[in-house]
Amino acid sequence: EGINVVYACTDQEHVNRIIAADAHRRHILVCVTDSPESCDFISPAIHKKGFMSIAVSSNARDIRRSMAWRDRFADMIENDDD
Repeated sequence: EGINVVYACTDQEHVNRIIAADAHRRHILVCVTDSPESCDFISPAIHKKGFMSIAVSSNARDIRRSMAWRDRFADMIENDDD
């Protein structure tokens, strides 16, 4: 009750499928990590500094890689004096 968004982020694919099915039955938006066909939406890996933002997405195919790329860009930004 009262839930609008669900992230299914376990390391067990069958558990994520159950979570997604339950969310869909209840008309709750769901994002299943590493399973784009099960997602109602995707969330990019985001880094913000001041008024600048970067977002990296693998379209729910490789979350860890998106986060790694975001972190690499963030390191570059943190070392940029401009």
